[in-house]
Amino acid sequence: MTINMFQFVILSMALLFISDQAGAIECYTGENSGPSQNIKDCGDQVAQCKKEIREFHDESLPTTNYYCGGSNNEDKCEVVDGTNLKKTVCTCTGNLCNQAYASRFSVPLTMLVVLMVIAHG
Repeated sequence: MTINMFQFVILSMALLFISDQAGAIECYTGENSGPSQNIKDCGDQVAQCKKEIREFHDESLPTTNYYCGGSNNEDKCEVVDGTNLKKTVCTCTGNLCNQAYASRFSVPLTMLVVLMVIAHG
């Protein structure tokens, strides 16, 4: 691959990555049945999704809620362990990031790394 072609590929991947991060995002929404059935457009002011898990100390089944979040919170999970309830709220940034087993991989970034390895390999 020539240098000009390599630069073109890098620029294309960077633009794809940026466009994937810009604009309104979608989040999984719903309760317990798994987030794959409900996807919501969260609007221009929202950049994050949330997942909330409530575990009751009486050992009943936990409940999980998926919903649109804010726009400038840190990506992390917070746990509050109360008398009767343990609640875990996870915040993540990006499209459909609040799935049951959230992947931290970015498809455009992964493709960029693969192309760089191929170009120099």
